[in-house]
Amino acid sequence: MFGGLQTNALGQIGVVESLIAQHENYIGTQPSELRGAIKVYAVASCVTRLYAIYERFVESLLSDFLDSVPELIPYAYLSEGLKKEYRVGISHILGKLENERYSHLTHENIILWYHEAISNESKYRFVTEALTRHDHNLRLNVVEHLASRIGLENIRAWLTKSEEITSLYEEQTAIAEQLDAEIRSFIQLRNDAAHGTLEALEGRDNLKRYCELIAALVKALGDYISVSLLKERAQAGRSRKVGVVTEVFEKAGAYVVRLDAGTVLNRGLQVHLLGSNYYLSETIVSIQVMGEDVEQLTAERDAVEVGLRCNVNPRRNAELYVDVVNPSLEPTL
Repeated sequence: MFGGLQTNALGQIGVVESLIAQHENYIGTQPSELRGAIKVYAVASCVTRLYAIYERFVESLLSDFLDSVPELIPYAYLSEGLKKEYRVGISHILGKLENERYSHLTHENIILWYHEAISNESKYRFVTEALTRHDHNLRLNVVEHLASRIGLENIRAWLTKSEEITSLYEEQTAIAEQLDAEIRSFIQLRNDAAHGTLEALEGRDNLKRYCELIAALVKALGDYISVSLLKERAQAGRSRKVGVVTEVFEKAGAYVVRLDAGTVLNRGLQVHLLGSNYYLSETIVSIQVMGEDVEQLTAERDAVEVGLRCNVNPRRNAELYVDVVNPSLEPTL
């Protein structure tokens, strides 16, 4: 659901990786007395930009999630904790409008949007900055706090099971502790770079490792928020679970789904595949029933099995969701 945001962030991380290599090559062509100073600038530019990509991604991800909530849940039915956080956040933003960070906001808009929300108007919207505000670097506990503020719990548990995160570490125990320590190390390096106090300069391999770390976080966090939104959409009747993956044929690039009665699938349909620690949003490339290709099918009974092909295969036991074509215009309770 946030694929575009993820793709953009990963593309920017790729640019940083390419600059690391270019900086290394350039430094090697310079007089020896200049190499140390040039490397300070090279390291500083890479890590500060990499952190900016990470921070912007997290803030945008949470903001985009919040932008989707008003279509699904009336303000009156949000948790009391979220409403309290929002009230506190509104006060915070109103007191800091002179800050350049909030220069795109006005007193009038903030008050209007908050009034529309607490008045339970169906077309309310969030001042998302009131809920994504933070004064600390985005260490793991800070990301957890921001997610929890808007009702998203257990993010640490998701990250420790995510393949993108677990593949970073040879030692497969205490993943959360290893991840937390590595994020802290990266942020400390970024802070040192930002304040010009780099005493030990990171090498090319270490900088590339930080790129891998941030790329893994982008993928894992994006999947977590996508799953959270998918579940909210299902609760509001905007999406529906329609089946479960029973078999996967890796070489053929296909999988079998056991469908619920009444499910309608067609080639070109966007589907959501939810596993225990991953999320995929894919377009159906082809459908097979009893070995025959079909453009569309309707499951006339439960447990009908069909073969599907998408660009990326899920794993067994993944749940298949589809969006509801004609949802109610009003949020569903």
